[in-house]
Amino acid sequence: MEKYHYKESGLDNVWLVGGFKTEHDEEYGELVYIDDVEGLHKAIAEELLMKKSPLTGAEFKFLRKYCELSQADVANIIQSNEQSVAKWEKAREKAVGNRPAEALFRTFAARVVGGDKMMIGFVTMLNEIHARLGAAMDIEVNHEDGNVWHVEMKAAA
Repeated sequence: MEKYHYKESGLDNVWLVGGFKTEHDEEYGELVYIDDVEGLHKAIAEELLMKKSPLTGAEFKFLRKYCELSQADVANIIQSNEQSVAKWEKAREKAVGNRPAEALFRTFAARVVGGDKMMIGFVTMLNEIHARLGAAMDIEVNHEDGNVWHVEMKAAA
C-alpha cells in the first residue's frame, strides 16, 4: 500500500497509510488530498499525549498549534515565559527540558483534545490576569436572586 510522508504536520515521523489520494496537476505538480484532516490531527494529538517518553520540541509545537494557542498563551498556562516555549520548540528533536511544565501542558492539552471548550476560556482568563499583574484588583461578589453567587474581578476604584 502506498504511504505518504505527512511533513505538513510539522512532525518528521508521520506517515499516512490510506486516507489520502494524489493527483498530478500540470501547473502545480503532485497534489495530495487528505481525508478528514481534523480527525487526523486529533488522532496524532491523542497519540502524542499518551506517549510515555518526553515530548520533543516538534511534538510540543504540534500540540500547541492543535490547541490553537500562541507561545505566550502556553507560557501563561505553565507559568513560564515565551522565550522558554520558543526555545523548546526550536530544539525540534530534543526533549522539552522542563518536565513539570510539560506535564502541566499535557494535562491542559488533553482537556482541549478531549473537547473541553471551557479550557479555551481558561486561557483567556489567564491572559487577562497576566495583563493585570501589578494592578490593584477588587473582588466583587453578588448574591443574585438570593440563591446564586456571582464573582467578578474589577480594577480597584
